[in-house]
Amino acid sequence: MRPEISAADGHWLTLLADRLTWRQFVVLSVFYDPPEERFKARDVDREEGVGAGPFGSIRDEVEELGSLGLLGVTDSSGEIVRASGTIGTMATIWGASVSRWKLTSQGRLLVEVARLDAIATADQASLLSELLM
Repeated sequence: MRPEISAADGHWLTLLADRLTWRQFVVLSVFYDPPEERFKARDVDREEGVGAGPFGSIRDEVEELGSLGLLGVTDSSGEIVRASGTIGTMATIWGASVSRWKLTSQGRLLVEVARLDAIATADQASLLSELLM
């Protein structure tokens, strides 16, 4: 129980969690403690926003996390914002390099409340392979 979470926020988190897919939960768990070096290595091989990211449903699922305000990008001042709030991202999270992706405060709260940080590393590794294509 987290007394600092109001009933209204708890209700919102419950509805939000019910809407997300398993793969979206795994994405959130990965970005709770991201493998920064792997992300930076991937970004060195790609120009930001050019042909970035995998195709298929994982692309849409990650984009939805951005649209929901759970996954954001760091802007030039270091603040975590929605992808649409930065210049140069083409209003999509895929327009930013993966090393700039960060959980928003709402994303971190969902991970902590739902204990998504306990998702198995094997599930995270499988998702990372798909995500870093």
